Amino acid sequence: MVVALAALVSLSACDKLQGVVSSGKSNGSDAIAAAQQRTEDVGKTDPLLENPQVGDLYAAKLSAISAIGFSDARNNNTDEEVFGLLKVVEVKADSVVVITENSGWPNARGARNDLRGDLKNIGWDEEERIILKRQELPALMANGDIIETRRL
Repeated sequence: MVVALAALVSLSACDKLQGVVSSGKSNGSDAIAAAQQRTEDVGKTDPLLENPQVGDLYAAKLSAISAIGFSDARNNNTDEEVFGLLKVVEVKADSVVVITENSGWPNARGARNDLRGDLKNIGWDEEERIILKRQELPALMANGDIIETRRL
């Protein structure tokens, strides 16, 4: 959670937090509350989450969003976090439908690299269609389940 918060807090927000903490007026909970508010604001202002379109891509924690269990082929461990891409395939008034990529990564960096790459080697699982409520998209970003977005 702390890593996700740190990744989403902007430089200006960090400066504000530093001022609160260094002033001695905070016991630490103020800084945490400010960071949480900032992550909520980031999710609310991400234009791809506010106005999703078919074809949008999200780097995400697949193991938190998908109902399908993921396992490590080396040891069949299904308790691991798996990161990868989500692709918006349908947009409704109150929800979006996404599909997952066929593979995943043990860390968020792999999903980010996929998202920023040319996508030519990405395969999609057309069988599992996941419905996400549009109003919940900012919270998914705030808690680190959606990491980054891209529109082609």
